Amino acid sequence: MNAATNYLRFAFTLVLFFFLTPFIIRKVGVNDYGLWTLIYSVVGFFGLFDLGFSTGLVKYVAECKGSGDIERRNRVVNTLLMVSLLLSVVAAAGVGLFSQVFHRLFPVPFQQHHKALVLLWILALRSVMLGLPLDLFRGVIFGEQRIYLVNIAQVGGNVFYGLAAWVAMDRGLGLISLAWVHLAAMLLENFLYIFFAFKHVRGLRLSWSLADRKVFKEVWSFSADQFIINVSGVGFLHMGPILVKLLLPLSAVAIYAIALRISENVRTLVVQFINVLTPYIAELKGAGDREKIRYVFVECTKFACAFIVLLAAPVWSYAREAVVFWAGPELAGAAPVLAVLVGYRVLSIPWTMASNVLGMTGHHGYTARLSTVCLLVNVILSVALIHPLQLMGVALGALLSTMVIGDFIVVKKACRVYDLGYRDYVCRAVLPAALPGVLQFGVTYGIKTWMPPTNLMAIALQGLPGVALFVAVFWRFSVTPSEKRLLSEKLGITVQTGRHRARRVCST
Repeated sequence: MNAATNYLRFAFTLVLFFFLTPFIIRKVGVNDYGLWTLIYSVVGFFGLFDLGFSTGLVKYVAECKGSGDIERRNRVVNTLLMVSLLLSVVAAAGVGLFSQVFHRLFPVPFQQHHKALVLLWILALRSVMLGLPLDLFRGVIFGEQRIYLVNIAQVGGNVFYGLAAWVAMDRGLGLISLAWVHLAAMLLENFLYIFFAFKHVRGLRLSWSLADRKVFKEVWSFSADQFIINVSGVGFLHMGPILVKLLLPLSAVAIYAIALRISENVRTLVVQFINVLTPYIAELKGAGDREKIRYVFVECTKFACAFIVLLAAPVWSYAREAVVFWAGPELAGAAPVLAVLVGYRVLSIPWTMASNVLGMTGHHGYTARLSTVCLLVNVILSVALIHPLQLMGVALGALLSTMVIGDFIVVKKACRVYDLGYRDYVCRAVLPAALPGVLQFGVTYGIKTWMPPTNLMAIALQGLPGVALFVAVFWRFSVTPSEKRLLSEKLGITVQTGRHRARRVCST
């Protein structure tokens, strides 16, 4: 149910993004959309005031669920609630100081100065000052593996946001009204988290007396490393638009933002599956089931890689056409950037899965250090490449740093920890998606060349044969009989697996 509702929730979010984003761009203009993206990226860095405690909360709540220790779970929750309230006050002071130097760091047109500062404060209130303490209840539900409740709350918030944002934009109320809508939707979503937490989490209790200094020290020992990992994650997500604005105009930020958002949605569709595994891996660690963790690492990476390649091939084939039909010809420059960023998202999946496994099984210090190195390499490469290659340089910086640090170093570490040869891992987890992906891209690109699309519906229909070919080839050659039986049971269908022979694993 958790995975299914994850995808239903994301499908709704994707539909909302598909219709609302071009509508907003048409109503506010390219420059204002660039300003919105810039402020949103800046506020994203203030989310680091979380200091990694939200991930620590999920980990320790999941472990307490595995051990059945409700009293310890309540001490963790109350300790982190007190910490998050203190951090929200510190974050407010940080936003106040930053607002004094914003225009020096990011020179925007004079007529947008006031608008930029108002947006900064509203979005910071939403994401940080109120978001830090309220997000605790989402973490409790997630750690208890009642992720379907999280999805219900997010859909409720998104329904409100979509309707209210559409009305605000249709009436020409502008970006500031859109920011207030964001804040109201967040409050509704978090009210649902609080309601679900007290209704469905057994024995949950809030009391200042349950805050525990020893618990804080223990959780901080994990969260400190997770904070460093979060710096990397936030940096990869939000650094691009900021680097673009430092060297290029707001219109370039809007172009980069379109490519970034589409590629992030491609990745997020796959990461829904990976995120469901996070508390499960922590629970397996608490139970000491090393063999099952190894199985999850390899097999789930295989299916995650297959899924993202399945999504990426049509984007590579139709990048320019999709951007023009969807967002307008003035943003056509996003197409080559989109192709590179989707490549970066594909390469990030093995790294994400390996980091998840390492982080939840006691190796968070290592993943934290390597995440920092990867971010630094990304920034250095992006700054070096942005002058000769403009927006493409920023995208290539993300791709190259992920390939070198994430896929060659972090993944190798996970393989060593769980007694896997790196070549064996690549053959079992990564390469199964290669042949289906190449065939899918060839067929899809060939159809586009033979019959150029005239609208988004034509793109969707032309992509179907390639998708069907990918699924057929992957199912035939890359899914083992036992996996077929398991998937068939989950889907409620009957398939013949008797003739299927298991693939030969590459030797090490």
